[in-house]
Amino acid sequence: MSGGDIHNNFLTVNYGKGEKSRDVFLDDNTRTVIMDYSFVRNNNDIPYLFTTKKGKVTSEYMGNIAQDIKKKTGVIEFSWHKCRHTYAHNMIKNDIDLESLRQMLGHEDLATTGIYSRMNTEEALERIKSKSIKFYNESSMFKSSKPCDIANGLKGIEMELYTFPGV
Repeated sequence: MSGGDIHNNFLTVNYGKGEKSRDVFLDDNTRTVIMDYSFVRNNNDIPYLFTTKKGKVTSEYMGNIAQDIKKKTGVIEFSWHKCRHTYAHNMIKNDIDLESLRQMLGHEDLATTGIYSRMNTEEALERIKSKSIKFYNESSMFKSSKPCDIANGLKGIEMELYTFPGV
């Protein structure tokens, strides 16, 4: 990891997954924790943020940590990829758009990010219920309970779906 611009809430990961460099976006709490850690870590002469007694963190070292987590927690299916998948899935459940998530995950193709948007039927139903427009009958017209946003910026237009004559 290089400095990036931690004051603007991101760091740059060099040689991450796929040997690619990418920016990692940080919330304020994570930024504060990393800044505090960088002042107390014991390997200040090494250009990596996270280090071991021998130097940089390797994929084998991270694999050993994953094995320890499995043993200590009993979570047999734990993996760093599952952590990444859970993060992405939770971001989508909290309404982040796929393009922003694509950038955060460092994907080149939006279709790759779309994999994380899959959810089970129960999750999909809950999202539909919480986001769907409710319709009501007023003067023989069905109207939406929420204003519709039109592409040209007009707001507050109620959509008249169908007029039932004589109802």
